[in-house]
Amino acid sequence: MIKQLSRFGVVGVTAVSLIWALAVGAAPAQAATCQPGTPAPADTYPGTAVMANNLESGTLAGFTPTTGGTGTATVSSAQSHSGTCAAFLHATTDAGSVAKLSVPLPAATATAYADGWFNITQAGVAGNDVPYFRFFSGSLRVADIYRYNSNGQLWLRVTSPTGSFVYTRLIPSSITLSAWHHVAMRVTANGLGTEVQVWFDETSVYSSNQVASAATTLNAVQVGAEHFQQMGDSYIDDVIINASDQTNPTPPAPPPPSTSSSIRSAADVVAAGPDGALWDYPATGQGGFHPRQKIGIGWSGLAKGFVADWNSDGVFDVIAQWKDGRLSFYPGKPGGGFAAAQAIGTGWGSYHITVGHWRKTDQYPGILAYDAAGTLWYYGNNAGSSLSPRIKTGVGWGGLYLTMTDFDQDGAQDLLAKRSDGRLVLYRSTGTGGFVSEARRTAGAGWNSINSITSVAGFTTGSSGLMTRLSDGRLAHYPFSKGIWGARTIVGTGWSSYNIFR
Repeated sequence: MIKQLSRFGVVGVTAVSLIWALAVGAAPAQAATCQPGTPAPADTYPGTAVMANNLESGTLAGFTPTTGGTGTATVSSAQSHSGTCAAFLHATTDAGSVAKLSVPLPAATATAYADGWFNITQAGVAGNDVPYFRFFSGSLRVADIYRYNSNGQLWLRVTSPTGSFVYTRLIPSSITLSAWHHVAMRVTANGLGTEVQVWFDETSVYSSNQVASAATTLNAVQVGAEHFQQMGDSYIDDVIINASDQTNPTPPAPPPPSTSSSIRSAADVVAAGPDGALWDYPATGQGGFHPRQKIGIGWSGLAKGFVADWNSDGVFDVIAQWKDGRLSFYPGKPGGGFAAAQAIGTGWGSYHITVGHWRKTDQYPGILAYDAAGTLWYYGNNAGSSLSPRIKTGVGWGGLYLTMTDFDQDGAQDLLAKRSDGRLVLYRSTGTGGFVSEARRTAGAGWNSINSITSVAGFTTGSSGLMTRLSDGRLAHYPFSKGIWGARTIVGTGWSSYNIFR
């Protein structure tokens, strides 16, 4: 290497310094070449998007950086998960060396989700660690996950009410260095009933709602270490932080949806064409669509289709209600496509169906449906595959077009019922399988010009809303926040002949 460096006039101490820098994996000292204007990343987690940054702006917007000594926090184009840029944290064992990025959370935050991609290129000294996400309540570090330098394992560390640390090993094998890994974490600060969930590379590795903590609120999420001399080099990309003041946000969070599956997000529009071809229209997260992808054929006999993560494995599935009354479950595959259909019912031809997490405690989504007599039934899904015995939930529902969504965003799924007179009526739920006893609010009027309604999340950054089809074939997005409508946008035309999934 010295000979090669000598050819470029780099010798002596300079050469030795450069060799050391290359050996420890420090980022090249050059300006990052990014792709400004690239849409921000999006996910389907509950709550409000506090920050979503793919670093393509070339800035650390949304982060609060802290550095000291030889520590640096920069935007680099040496490595990236998507686009050409990522954040780069560099810390050494030198005195005063520190590098971290913090994201402040809104006041009274009870639940926070952190989702991002990490590439640790240089581990630190044995006995220390390189952090992924850390959650704070004031100065208290509530919970964090990290790669342990001594063996490369993934560990969870929680601060108990007494101030001592409680450690849980999440992955026994060594996490590969210089490779991108998808990391997501949820913390709900709720004292002795604090909830923590962790996913690593699309797999759930920890989930408990019985974690003991002194925290009841959260105020920050952090990447990087706050301690001096905690050596490590990390590239971080496509980071999303969501926050909620609810201790029971809905739905119960599955693993992050796989971006290589046929249906990539809860904002995608899935539709069967008149020729029976099944299409996915991937949402950009910025109010539009990427080019559509053909994901199936032979769907001409479909009455209605529904998208849900039916088995809560992080991959979106399809529930098909066929014209002959059959009800089928098509498990989505992480790499794309669907496994063979599983029959989950017959005799459903006369039922009007909506699918979702009707009860807060349900691990899997279920079906709320009314029959020909207008009786409303709830069909649970206790095993992630088949239906449980039905529960009578109401009468007099005949003729209504039902959509399950958390309209008031109180943590419990509601029903929006479109009436024949065009009124959209809100039926708020208790989250336990029943309805709030109250006068029914009219959430909208003039909806008789709409013939398809689908609940979507993340069509624009951090948004909830309804994707609708107007009688003239236009596709319109109606965003809402805590029961208040945002401005409608027309996002497509020519949809009249398509059977849009709900």
